[in-house]
Amino acid sequence: MSAKSANPYDSSFFLSRIVRALMREYDRVYCVDLHDDTYMQYRPQGPKNELHFFSPGEDFFSHCRADIEKRVCAEDAEKVLFSFQKENLVRRLDEEESFSINCHIEQNGARVAVRIHAVRLLNGSDIVVIGLSNIEHEAARERALKAVVKQSLTFSRIAQALADDYFSIYDVNVETGNFVEYSAHPQYRTLDIQQVGSDFFSTVQQNIDRVIYEKDREKMRRLFNKEVLLAALERDKTYTMTYRLVIGDEPVYVSMKASKLREDSKHIVIGVSNIDAQVRRERSFAQALDDATKLANRDALTGVKNKYAYSLAERNLNERILSDPTTDFAVVVCDINYLKDVNDHLGNRAGDDYIRSACALIQGIFRKSSIFRVGGDEFAVLLEGHDYENRNNLMEDFRKTVRQNQCDGGVVVAGGMATFLPDVDRTVADVFMRADAAMYEEKNDLKRDR
Repeated sequence: MSAKSANPYDSSFFLSRIVRALMREYDRVYCVDLHDDTYMQYRPQGPKNELHFFSPGEDFFSHCRADIEKRVCAEDAEKVLFSFQKENLVRRLDEEESFSINCHIEQNGARVAVRIHAVRLLNGSDIVVIGLSNIEHEAARERALKAVVKQSLTFSRIAQALADDYFSIYDVNVETGNFVEYSAHPQYRTLDIQQVGSDFFSTVQQNIDRVIYEKDREKMRRLFNKEVLLAALERDKTYTMTYRLVIGDEPVYVSMKASKLREDSKHIVIGVSNIDAQVRRERSFAQALDDATKLANRDALTGVKNKYAYSLAERNLNERILSDPTTDFAVVVCDINYLKDVNDHLGNRAGDDYIRSACALIQGIFRKSSIFRVGGDEFAVLLEGHDYENRNNLMEDFRKTVRQNQCDGGVVVAGGMATFLPDVDRTVADVFMRADAAMYEEKNDLKRDR
């Protein structure tokens, strides 16, 4: 190689290539000086998405607030405003050095999902780089950052700031298989993975049994191979996958992202980032949300679903009727007899026990159906599948049980059923009304037979 030829593993050349790969995803980049709040803005423009510098600004946070209030959708505005108040931004960067926040903005009359990523340039530095990327069309972005963010910045400093999010970064020549690893974190280094080699994909496959969590190994063998990766890069320009490494005997979630350099089709850059805390936070939040949703949809006294849950089920079933008018279901409406007598003579606590007993009776008959307490003494049951096919037998069992209870002094519940008739009913409410009418007939019969 001549002295003038670019060495693909020369430090500055390699760092320059990493910068282009890592920053191509950003639609807009701000470089903010926290000391005086001045900032510079860069955007890709032109057919080749060359990075262009826009005139500097004097008060980034005022500009930021105005831009958020103008462009960020209402449901996301509060969290974005909070995150990008100066004191909150500084405090979070002191704690984490970098962070991302997802939100939606109005762009050309459309609602677009974006990610805003903030990173402190160096530990303790007053310089913060903030990038905005379109994650609604992430696969289509081909923008590259080809200029220095500020006069004092160099490619190596930008690369270091961005690479802080990564366990490790690889530069791979896909024709020869030669690869080199850049700036691996100490935690990743404990895996003892080869840093320089001549057959990247074979090396990855050889390491799978040793460093990949056992439940993810087959996925890695199938998806992390040369043919699959290159085909994905040809189609989408980026390729990502999530899996777990085994570090210190514990599975740790990581995300692999591969980018193909537009100006050098022989080389790809692969970054491996630690997303374990993020994944576990999201799963914890999802579980908490699921628990809260279940709690909100449950009747506190009986434990069955409540009236709000019924309204959701009714809405979903109405949507199914619109798409498939032959949907099979039936509604059973139940009403507790003599509850007022129990409350008046034995007290509200006995009345609550009577309601729970009535609910248990309904549950014991309609074991495979959704049961809702839709009023103080009223329940609704949606019959589908097994219970729908056996609805007549179930209603007969229900009536026999109630009649026996009336003789034995047990809980008495009147019930009426109606089946959805496509030629008659337009909504669940139509079926409910017929079931309700049948229930009142049964209620009166029970009172006459008392």
